[in-house]
Amino acid sequence: MKIIGIMRTKNNEDIIGNTLKNFEPLVDHIIIHDDNSVDKTVEICKKFKKVKFIIINSKNYYDAAEDKNILIHLARFLDGDWILNMDSDEVFEDRIVKLGKLFFENLIWRSKHKIALFHFPLYHFWKSNTHYRIDSMWSPYTLNNYRPKLFQLQPQIQFKREECTGNFPTKIIGAYSFIADVRVKHYGYRNEEQIKQKYEIYKQTGLKKLKYINRMLDESNLRLMKWYEDYNLEKEHRKEVMDFIIKEKIKWNKKYGFMR
Repeated sequence: MKIIGIMRTKNNEDIIGNTLKNFEPLVDHIIIHDDNSVDKTVEICKKFKKVKFIIINSKNYYDAAEDKNILIHLARFLDGDWILNMDSDEVFEDRIVKLGKLFFENLIWRSKHKIALFHFPLYHFWKSNTHYRIDSMWSPYTLNNYRPKLFQLQPQIQFKREECTGNFPTKIIGAYSFIADVRVKHYGYRNEEQIKQKYEIYKQTGLKKLKYINRMLDESNLRLMKWYEDYNLEKEHRKEVMDFIIKEKIKWNKKYGFMR
């Protein structure tokens, strides 16, 4: 079973080395699409043995789905069976990395090939490398933060532009999807500069869901939770988090006019 890792990058020289170090044990090969980085991101990527292709963006517009469709086309060239789709500011929890690719092979094997798409919860670290957000749309325990990360590379599969990210593969047929408790740490909001950069990029896409984008900068209900690398410790704190989410849902529904 060959698992191909795909990743988009842009000016991530401060974290891309750690991201790829985390990523390499989990896959057979890595393909990267760089969005015209002006720092040392590409140079750092070239140092990793499993990085087989680095595509340098030549267009002057933002389209994550288009970029990822190029990446899965190259994954077919490498005879990939499965795709592990990560961003350059995302890393897996330590327990997954220690087990390596074998963890995902077992996950797929236990599904008896009835599952073609696995969703993992995303933990958004906010202006910090130690604490993640749990309020409203940010909570890793709500369905909108379970992201499709591991999927079977079927001939007809492609990415669809959805909201801001292009993170949703479509045309997967003949099997079910599954939510797995595999924690992904997202450092895209790790400091004020990164938050503002993401906000400006998403605004330029001309997407209709401006209400969603504007909520990125809303800290009126900000609630942070400390990250526990020990999975059992994290589970002990979930009840506290879920009680908080239930209370906050009503407030957010009144403020934004819908429930998340």
